[in-house]
Amino acid sequence: MFSRNMSNSIVRNNNVHNEVKGIFISKSHNNKIDNNTVSDSEDGIVVKFGSSRNMIDENTIINSKLHGIFVNSSSSANRFYSNIVKNSVHYGIYAEDPASVNNVFYNNKLINSSYAINPHNKIYAKSVNIPSSSNR
Repeated sequence: MFSRNMSNSIVRNNNVHNEVKGIFISKSHNNKIDNNTVSDSEDGIVVKFGSSRNMIDENTIINSKLHGIFVNSSSSANRFYSNIVKNSVHYGIYAEDPASVNNVFYNNKLINSSYAINPHNKIYAKSVNIPSSSNR
């Protein structure tokens, strides 16, 4: 699911499976992305190219081959609240670009996933590692 130059829109209640980028927003502002499920994709939710003031809330991302949530390319002032990222191969949340600032990650649950950030972002994420035999 790809959106470029999208503003004031809602992306809700979608199931995305086995895509290169599950949900990808570029140059997009003031959108609400919530209650979506992304599974078996390379990246779960990608926010890039100057996207700002988006609310990414209560999504579930499972079995990402790279990153559950990936923020890059001067994307700033986005909010990531109460997302579940389970079994991401590289990072559950990856926000390393020094030009992507003031993104807030709050109450996100990482299951068998880690996170990487830059010092300009605030991440409040609960990392929960459960043995794979217990994951259902």
